[in-house]
Amino acid sequence: MTASPSYTAVTSPFSSTDATDKNLRYRVTDAAKKQVEVYGVKTKSMTKVTIPATAKVKGIVCTVTSVSKKAFAGMKKLKSVTIGKNITTIGTKAFYNDKKLKTIIVKSKVLKKVAKDALLKTYKKGTIKVPKSKKKSYTKLFKKRGQKKIK
Repeated sequence: MTASPSYTAVTSPFSSTDATDKNLRYRVTDAAKKQVEVYGVKTKSMTKVTIPATAKVKGIVCTVTSVSKKAFAGMKKLKSVTIGKNITTIGTKAFYNDKKLKTIIVKSKVLKKVAKDALLKTYKKGTIKVPKSKKKSYTKLFKKRGQKKIK
């Protein structure tokens, strides 16, 4: 009869960590794949937000893959947002009630989901700029999410 081997759990140094890089707050979503989501900001008085493709969490470069629900909700002065190239998901009410949000630039070509009411109560005549090759599919994604004009 052989003894069963013993295993030691290996955990990532940032497995359930929240971090702040510049002005954005991140939460680890998948430690093994080094993926994080943006879930908020340091200060709500920002006028421009750029969600990067990658961010450092405890010195480890991670891919930013999503914007969590209500991440930027209620930012009264926010006028423009640039969404990084690795974002696959934008959560429910991510930009809810950002009445001055006029311009959203989407650099991602891998966006798969824009949740209900993600852009509800943003500037009514605002525009969303998307990669030319993704205009048709992204128009469907953003339809009835709060914004009308997609370039």
